[in-house]
Amino acid sequence: MSYVYKNGNKYLYKKRIPNSKHFYSFTLSTNKKKSEKIAHYFNLLSRNFFILLRDLKMEKWDYDEVIRVLDNYKEKALIEYSNLEKTRHISLSKLFLITKEIFGKKEFLSGAQPEVIDKALEAYEWLALSYADDKKPIIVRRV
Repeated sequence: MSYVYKNGNKYLYKKRIPNSKHFYSFTLSTNKKKSEKIAHYFNLLSRNFFILLRDLKMEKWDYDEVIRVLDNYKEKALIEYSNLEKTRHISLSKLFLITKEIFGKKEFLSGAQPEVIDKALEAYEWLALSYADDKKPIIVRRV
């Protein structure tokens, strides 16, 4: 299950807290894929906690404490996603060196720039098994 819903121009994560009438929800990005990835990380981190809440049917638990724990998982998911996003941008910018003239100076583009992403998508159409020093694939197979 996705638990990601469109709410206006943003996306919303919404999941029912087991054995209660309450929902846990928070606002995500305006980008659907980014929102789904953050929701996926949150689901991975909070899965065991939701199972524990489901199994504690007769037990009384403090709703505020549950929200605090879920907020903690949300923060961890956001940090994990941002770290992976930064790592992906760094590796793309090192692998696909594209220069662009900005204010009269030639600079290498970041891995988040559309030109770098387009070149990476073209290159990832072929699965590279090895790279030479000039970053060209030596042995390739079409994916």
